[in-house]
Amino acid sequence: MLVTLMCGVAIVFFFAKQDNPVVQDPLDTVEPIVVQDTDDMEYYNQTADWYLSILPEDKVVVARLIDSVNHYIIYFEKTEHPSCYCYDLESMTTSVIFGGESGFYIGTKLLIIGRILDWIREGDMVTFVAENRAPESTFSESIVVFSLNIYTHLLLTSE
Repeated sequence: MLVTLMCGVAIVFFFAKQDNPVVQDPLDTVEPIVVQDTDDMEYYNQTADWYLSILPEDKVVVARLIDSVNHYIIYFEKTEHPSCYCYDLESMTTSVIFGGESGFYIGTKLLIIGRILDWIREGDMVTFVAENRAPESTFSESIVVFSLNIYTHLLLTSE
């Protein structure tokens, strides 16, 4: 019994004499709250200005979204088979919202568009008027109208 007691005392003294005890601060496990200040807004605006300065002339900017949540530039191409893109100013990456030669789906409807003839932005929505290049299109001059929510990237048709 004396040996057990002495072993227990030795263990207590061993741990009590540690120079750098491991103590985890409870704040280390909490995600920091990101506060958007004017320096961040200035950074994103400068980054947007730089990106827009190198964007080729065949691109048309439909939205520059810089606020406490969004840091994006949305634009489309002036080509025969246009695509629409979203450039993320935070990650400096580009993603395709819609487009391409093969078309894109809005719900279950496949749209194959040609040149974008016109567009208008009203609030959160951008409405596009484009040539209809779908195989079932019976008129050579037919058009298609669809809309894009610039914040959610949700696409809607006019039908």
